[in-house]
Amino acid sequence: MSAIIGATDTAWLKPQPEFTHHALACSTPSGHRAPRRRLAYDVQAAHAAGLPCWAVTTGTHNAEELRAARADEVFADLRETAIALGVA
Repeated sequence: MSAIIGATDTAWLKPQPEFTHHALACSTPSGHRAPRRRLAYDVQAAHAAGLPCWAVTTGTHNAEELRAARADEVFADLRETAIALGVA
């Protein structure tokens, strides 16, 4: 991880888009270009920041709940997510 950012580290909180954009900026190492694709794994925060949200059912919510929350994609596990991103 290139950054760990919590609720007391910025003036913003999720789902404010400024928090998400700040976290993304901190996750790009100095001297590197930002990735072409960016995803967020919190539905409200992602959509507030204008990003797609890809969710994985290994957390606190099942696929039906994630779809009801309007996740853009729902995967059973991180391997499925990696395959969809073309990195597995």
